[in-house]
Amino acid sequence: MLSILSATGFFLIIATVFGVDNDEVIRVIFLLHMLLLLLFYLKYKIPDLRIFSNSLYFGRVIVMSFILLTGMLFVFNSSGKVLNNSSILFVFIVALLLGVILLMKKILRISFNEAFIYLSPLALIPLYIFISIESLFYFKLKQDLFIPYKWVYIGILMLSFLIFIGVNFIKPIKVKSSTLFSVLYVPSALFSFLLLTVYSPIIEQSKDLFELANPAISQLRIYSFNEIPFVDFMSSHMFSEQFYGLIYNFLFGFDGSLDFVVYNFLYIIIAYFIM
Repeated sequence: MLSILSATGFFLIIATVFGVDNDEVIRVIFLLHMLLLLLFYLKYKIPDLRIFSNSLYFGRVIVMSFILLTGMLFVFNSSGKVLNNSSILFVFIVALLLGVILLMKKILRISFNEAFIYLSPLALIPLYIFISIESLFYFKLKQDLFIPYKWVYIGILMLSFLIFIGVNFIKPIKVKSSTLFSVLYVPSALFSFLLLTVYSPIIEQSKDLFELANPAISQLRIYSFNEIPFVDFMSSHMFSEQFYGLIYNFLFGFDGSLDFVVYNFLYIIIAYFIM
């Protein structure tokens, strides 16, 4: 509990920077404390709960719960009740995940580390959210077809679980939980956070009439005149103003528009992962 209290100021600062209501952060911290107190009380009656009173394991469940929360907010993004009560939903997911992991240990007779491994496809949630949203725009622009993008997300998530279970059945995957979280879960939680804060598939038309000519002309020279950056031409900001447009136009096709600017958020994604 002291670890949560010591991080309160940090969470409030981060919440302020990204425009999250501090009242929501305080509510989450309060509810997490109540949940921890309940775990401390129940661990004497249910011995298996003792491990979750350990701040390390509880912190890992919180990381996984944040990823799950991102998925829930995506699926129910049209429900005001869900969006307005995200803090309560988050604590509910924490409690639910604790129960699921405990049941996996009881029923499947697996260790807590193995339970984290079996649940590792959850770390792909932010990637699947991004893919499903972008596929919606792709099929709409290319085929004039509106796909049920939320069902696409649910489908590929379920498929990844089935594939993972099959692969693990053929050759059991063994990896330390510390490695699993540092390589998979924590980066996934960061990606989830960035999806909620900086990713927007629809942006306002820029009011800048001149500066955007630099990246736009670069895209034109690459896709219309088959020129190679750094070889056939140089631009004012070099590759930093070209890479996200290259990715967008490779996926959606070059049409001479400024639509590629929506992928400008990749700067922030790369910067956070480098840091």
